Amino acid sequence: MDLIIAKEKKALQLNHPTRSQLQGRVGPAVDAEGKNSINVAIEYPNQNFGAKATMNVWNPSVSNSQYSEASVWIENNSSPEKIEVITAGWTVDSNLFKSNESRLFSYWDVSFQLIFPLGLCSLLLVYTNFLLLAFFQLVQAIPNKGCANYVCPGFVQVSKEISLGIVLQSSIYNGTQQEIEIGIFKDGEWWLKFYDKFIGYWPQKLFSSMKDASNLIFWGAQVHSPPNKSFPAMGSGHFPEDGVDGKAAYFKQMQIWDGVNLVYPEDKSLVMGTDRLECYRYLKLYEAVAPFSPLFFYGGPSQCEH
Repeated sequence: MDLIIAKEKKALQLNHPTRSQLQGRVGPAVDAEGKNSINVAIEYPNQNFGAKATMNVWNPSVSNSQYSEASVWIENNSSPEKIEVITAGWTVDSNLFKSNESRLFSYWDVSFQLIFPLGLCSLLLVYTNFLLLAFFQLVQAIPNKGCANYVCPGFVQVSKEISLGIVLQSSIYNGTQQEIEIGIFKDGEWWLKFYDKFIGYWPQKLFSSMKDASNLIFWGAQVHSPPNKSFPAMGSGHFPEDGVDGKAAYFKQMQIWDGVNLVYPEDKSLVMGTDRLECYRYLKLYEAVAPFSPLFFYGGPSQCEH
């Protein structure tokens, strides 16, 4: 067993310290219903122990209460009552960072969807105020937690060189492309890797359904806007059909961590989609050399209405 673990750590280049070095920051509220967000993604709906990708970084314009981002997204949704998520990539979010620069970010969430039978609710109404108070205290005690970066306890910082929230260089349309490589890997804890550096980890104890593995991976982008505003641009602000070389946002080198090695997913196992095809689109092409891995292009302009 020790030999297997040693091989896993060598493959992942796991060599990490164990103590947090940074303090918390203020972050945005979660869009619980999802009505104010639009997603474009390529999906791998199978068991896994993490994933990585290289993506180019952009700097779409956002206003207050908006964000535009791209990330590697790890999820376990084995039960409709329980969804657990870890995601990391780049974001432009003036609420989280009080600026419109492109920055490194992460987010984790442990969500409990609580469903009350109508009969139980009616029965509770006839009990005393004391019992009702106890009931509501119980509801409040049920976990529904998660946050971006260091907003709440959870993510453990270990790197003394790289922190979440650092400003990233952005790509130039029809010019130089700036890329980042992001990996999220299960090795006891869920580790976040930036290029060849481990930034930190999410302790296994934060999770239940995703304690041991994930069953869904997304590589994709999300834009968010309140109901009274149109949505911001996604990626470069251009559709993939406008041109891909130096023009469209993309993911490449998308790989799965199977617990021992990084492998390319079978092409037939990948599913692409968008919430609003008229606003944000996608295109899948392939690398010109072996192993001919997929390239996922995405994006679209601002002004998409709710």
